[in-house]
Amino acid sequence: MTPASSPSPSAPSGSTSHHEVSRLVRPLAVVAVIALVLARAVTPALKGTFSGIDSVIRWADIGAGLLSQALAFSLTALCVGMILIVGRDQKVTAFARAVLIPQTVLVIVFGIWATRNPLHPVGMMALGMIAVAASMTASVEALRQARTRALGAVLGLTGFAGFLHVLAAMIARRSLDSLRFAGAISTLSLSVHALALLVALIWIASRRRSVLPPATMIALAVAVALTWAASKGTLMSAAPGWVFAARAMDRLIPTPAPSLPASFSLFLAALAPALAVGALATRRQIPAIIGALALVLAAGVMVDAPLLALMLTTASLATVLASRDDRGMWEALLGRPLKEAPGE
Repeated sequence: MTPASSPSPSAPSGSTSHHEVSRLVRPLAVVAVIALVLARAVTPALKGTFSGIDSVIRWADIGAGLLSQALAFSLTALCVGMILIVGRDQKVTAFARAVLIPQTVLVIVFGIWATRNPLHPVGMMALGMIAVAASMTASVEALRQARTRALGAVLGLTGFAGFLHVLAAMIARRSLDSLRFAGAISTLSLSVHALALLVALIWIASRRRSVLPPATMIALAVAVALTWAASKGTLMSAAPGWVFAARAMDRLIPTPAPSLPASFSLFLAALAPALAVGALATRRQIPAIIGALALVLAAGVMVDAPLLALMLTTASLATVLASRDDRGMWEALLGRPLKEAPGE
């Protein structure tokens, strides 16, 4: 039988449910990156920077609010679907299933509560710790599979950096005397996050065989340009456009402030969403891996915020599914959809 007439491979048995749910992660990651930039950076920076754009600010507020609420609802629904699959997947370790499911449920409960009432600082800290624990659990599962090893490293490092951020925020709230210690822990958090971004950068770059991979080069160029614009916006004589860039970037920097040069913090704050876009633009990869990586990069370390905690938890579940998505792996390798296996 010639290769042209050989039958097309069929989907591996038992992988269809993983694949059908996993393929939703990537489009939601696109929405998450847009919502993050619009709600956390652009809309707050518009207020008080330009005059005579009240209608623009009002519509930006409405758009950011609607997009964030739609994203939270969609991520919650996706998490419910994923925990149903993870819960009955015998390939996932019993410990991971026993831990990830209640962690996800708690994050969802906190998120639903936050839509009606602002979370108390203690509740925000608890939410962050739960999301971090979920990311650590999923990271261990991902590191066991070659296809998700890089994603597991990024997820684990980001989770640890998030833990340090939450710890620094807890210490900073105690008293003014502890701000210096909190700043030191925040510096360590930012350093670990920088390592996570480096691993993500190397992985995205390695997906292309060119000497200068366009996705990573564009992400680095955008991060450098935004850092320069934000630094220029801090000058006393800066034009409103530069001030807008500085205020927008400042919203993406974790607090308490780390004991590092401001330009380094600005660069990392710009690089994370730029790399998320670069990951989403990467072709012929397992959709769940790309979507999970983009969600991790977009969520960052400020996991004591309900939406960001939900994004990190969704990425954790998607990472576990990606490590078991055999159909997605074969479709990425072949560059085309597989036929259904007999009986599926």
